[in-house]
Amino acid sequence: MADLTDLEARLHAWLVASDFETVPWSTVKAAKAFSSKEKVVSEDDVRHALAALTRKLPQKIQIRYTDGNVHVAAED
Repeated sequence: MADLTDLEARLHAWLVASDFETVPWSTVKAAKAFSSKEKVVSEDDVRHALAALTRKLPQKIQIRYTDGNVHVAAED
């Protein structure tokens, strides 16, 4: 895969395994899911990682805005 950071790689795998195409995306929930006692992942960290994925893996990720919600589709 493209030169992904650890967070970007984990986020991509999580997006592939999740259903954010039909379920609205939540940056807050994503930040909580990737945080641990050792490392807090902020909402900005998640936003930056998601934006980086659209640049680094443009053929594998799609983001759309529908009815006031963000939806994300990703493939391996």
